Parts: sequence; C-alpha cells; structure tokens
Amino acid sequence: MLSHLTIRDLAVVEEACLELSPGLNVLTGETGAGKSVIVDALELLRGAPRPRARVREGAATGSVEAQFLPSPEARARLLPVLEKYDLGLHDELILGRRLEAGGRTRAYVQGRLVPRHVLAEVGEELVEICGQHESHSLRSAAAQLAALDRFAGLGAEVERFAAVYGSAKAAAARLDEAIERRRSAAARRDLVEFQLAELSSCAGFDYREGRRRLELADSAAQLEALAAEIQQLLEDGEGAAAERLGWLLKRTRLLAKDPAWATEPQLGVLEGCLLRALDGVQEASRVAAALMARECPDAGELDRLNQQLAEIERLARKHRRAPEELGSFAAELGEELTRFQDLEEEIPELERAAAALREEAEKAAAALHERRARGARRLEDAVAQELALLCLPGAALGVQVQAAALSPSGATQVELQFSANPGHPAAPLGRVASGGELSRVLLALKVASRHGQGTAVFDEIDAGAGGHVAERIGERLRHAARSAQVICVTHWPQVAAFADAHWVVCKSGAVAATRVRRVEGDERLDELSRMLGGRRRSARSHAAHLLELALQTPAAAERAA
Repeated sequence: MLSHLTIRDLAVVEEACLELSPGLNVLTGETGAGKSVIVDALELLRGAPRPRARVREGAATGSVEAQFLPSPEARARLLPVLEKYDLGLHDELILGRRLEAGGRTRAYVQGRLVPRHVLAEVGEELVEICGQHESHSLRSAAAQLAALDRFAGLGAEVERFAAVYGSAKAAAARLDEAIERRRSAAARRDLVEFQLAELSSCAGFDYREGRRRLELADSAAQLEALAAEIQQLLEDGEGAAAERLGWLLKRTRLLAKDPAWATEPQLGVLEGCLLRALDGVQEASRVAAALMARECPDAGELDRLNQQLAEIERLARKHRRAPEELGSFAAELGEELTRFQDLEEEIPELERAAAALREEAEKAAAALHERRARGARRLEDAVAQELALLCLPGAALGVQVQAAALSPSGATQVELQFSANPGHPAAPLGRVASGGELSRVLLALKVASRHGQGTAVFDEIDAGAGGHVAERIGERLRHAARSAQVICVTHWPQVAAFADAHWVVCKSGAVAATRVRRVEGDERLDELSRMLGGRRRSARSHAAHLLELALQTPAAAERAA
C-alpha cells in the first residue's frame, strides 16, 4: 500500500503531504482545485515519459516522493528488478521523481538515481491508475484482451509467451536476412567465380621473375659477346693473360732460386702477387665460360613469356591492381567465395532453428489460448455479479474468445459483447454501451480482477453516474478496498461517504495554492454537504444519512467487525 505521498512545487501545489490509510481513500474538492495533480504525481512515479504535471510557477524544480509498504506478493515480483539494479528491498520502498522547469526529469528508487524505465518497472507494479479515458479504451481489442489476461492472472504466462515469440521472430528475421543476402549475393558469386577462373591462368606465376627473365633474354647477346671476349683475353689464344701470368710466375720462381737473389725479400712478395693474379684471371675465365654456357629462352619460350606477362598486365588493368597484387586479390576472392559457401550451409541451420522456435511459440500460444478460454467463462460470471451490484441487474458481458493468427499477444482474438437488458442480443461493447455503462463495466472488470494487488487509483470513474448508481459505485470501491488499497477521485458524495479516509483538495491564499487535508467528523460532514449543493441543514442531514447508509452496507459491517 501507499503510506505517504509528498508533493512539492507541482502545478498549483506548493507542498502537500498525505499519510494515506489502508482501505478506501477518497479525494474530493471543487472543480479546478487541483485533484488531478495527485493523480499526475502518481503517474510520475509510474515512470510516465511525458508527464502532464509541470513545475509550479516561480519554482525551479518540482518533486514527488512516495513511501510504499509492498505486500509479500509484490515484494516477490519486485525482487528480481531490485536485485538487478542493486537496490535494497526493505519493509519500505521509496520512489521519487524530480522535475526541472526546463522539462528534464530524474527518477529515484530507494533514494538512488535510476533510469526512468527502472522507476516504471517498480511503480507500475505498486500503483495502477484507472481514469475516465480508460473506459473508452475498452472499445479496443487490445484493451479487452488485457482485461481478460488480468482477470485470469495470466501476466506471467503472457510474459513467457512474449519472450518465446520474440525469440521466434528474431530467428525468422535472421533467416530472412540470410536468404536476402544469398539472393543479393547470387550475381556477385557468379562474378567472383568467373574472376577466380580468369585469374587461375596466372596462378603461381611470379610476375617480377618473369619480367626479369624477359629483360635478361633481351640482353643475352650482349652478355654472350662480353663473356666470349673475356674468355678470349684471359685463356684462349696466343698471349692470353693466364698464359702470360703463368710464364711471369715461372721466371720469378727461377730467379728466386738464384743464390745471388736468395736473400731478396721482394721476390717472395712478387711471387704472391702473381699467384693471386693468376687465380683471379682463372676464376674470371670460369665465370665467363659459365655465362657463355647459360641456357637462354628460345624464341618459342620468349613468345610464351611475353604472352603470360601481357595477360597479367591486362588483368591488372581490368581489376585496377598492380600486377604484383593479383595473387593477393585472388586470395581475397577465394575467401569471399568461402563465405558464400558458408552462407549456403548456414541457411538450413537457420531454417531448422526458426522452425523449432516457431513451433515452440505456437505451442505456447495454444496453451495461453486455452487458459484464456477458461478464464473468459469465469470473467463473464464475475462481471455479471458486479454489474448487478452496480444497478445493471439484467446486463451481461459476453467474452468471445476465438483462435487467431500468431501475433505478439498470442493466437487469441477477444471481443467483449454487452447486453444491457435481458432478452436483448449482445453486441460489441464499444458500439452499444453508453458512457455510463462503459464506466460501470470498467469498474466491474477492475473490481473482479483485484486479487490483492497494489494500490488502485480511480480517477472519476463514476463520471456520468449519480444518485443510487453512485452509491453502488462507492459500495463496490469499498469492497475492492477490502483486499487492497484504493484511492478514488470523485465528485459524488454518495461515493465519498464510503471512504475509510477522506481527503479534501482546496485552494487558499491570495496567490491561489492548493492544499490537501484529511477531514473527519464535522469537517467531513461539511465537505459532503458542499458536494450535495450547500451548507443548509437539509444538506447536512443528507450527508449524515449517507454516512449512516455507508456504515450499514455489508462491506462496511465486515470491516467494522
């Protein structure tokens, strides 16, 4: 339940502190006094993304803070969220929202700054707000399905199905994406295969080595002539360098043996120089001979080499690459072709995964549909009882449940059909129910679905009612408040008379500022008299009579006992 609510500098409220009670809390006050600010403040605590409430004129910031005493069921549902964000869950749970004049807001849970969606997860679990507009939303199929799910207590099943459906949808999207990639890649794959086949003609050919061989072949005649000339000069023919060096070396050695020159050291040096010169000449001669013996490409080979180089250069121009880069380009194409082949292997796996998840979603939807169908019969009976207590004794609400195509909400189509009188054929609720009847149907649905959940806020749900109908609405609100706290904004004294705690919203001061105060005893009689149309003795007597009637209702008697 909501135990404390503090509002500061919101709309026309400078400061309001409410210490709320279990049971039925009623808010009354003249039109324009600011009752809606209380509801707007609670919407802020539910994480409303675009709050209707604004910072009070002249203030820099506005704020709302609430203290809740969650039920054991609510604590169990909230625990995963609070643990996920490292927020402690004690006996009390404190939510807050701060607004800046510029429109920026900050959200708080347990005094800690949190993302707005975290506040929404917690606040929506603790507070449910039902306003006049919601009765009109009952005309939509989505709202009717949600009403059935709420009554049947299928929240957890709906969440589980949504998770399975989301997985199935994601798997189908991955499959569609892969198929689209395969389709769009078909032309590209053909091109890659063609390019690889084209490049295979130069696979393993070293362009730089080929170009070098061609250049050598072009200068082979010059090399051969040079080698022959060297060979001729050094080894062949009369007076060759090797022969002359050998003769000079021989004479030097003979002279060194002569006793007259036996002590001359330079002859030994000269012998070494001649010996090295002879070795160098002989080595140069061998190299020249090897060059002359080297096998050079013949005309046919040169032609093939030229053709190979020309083809590589043509492909390089075509693909806008350097000739030396064609090998790495072919490797890139090979990797791309491998990815295409991997995609072909991936698609069957994606098809199997998507089919399995689709089947799982269909089974979950079928199970959910069965539970909805069973819940629909119970809902019809429960709402019929509530409508009878709301002065619609012959009214009936039919809940038509039909199988439908798989969708994010399941495989169920729900239509609420309404008949206000016995014997009248039922027709779609949104087409045949009046505004007052819609409000009572909504209240009946809410009361029938209250399974000890958090605080319920009814914002003028009694609009369009009056007299005896308003009295019955008050009675049913008090009945709902037996299992969970209810807060009701009303203009009807017949409803307000059933309150366990009565709060009056009023303006005061030279600069109109809204105050909220709890009234009891004579002050409560005064407020009910005002709501009845005046402060005359008859109005006051009527107010006292309403309070007495409220105490005599079965729900009130049970509470008093």
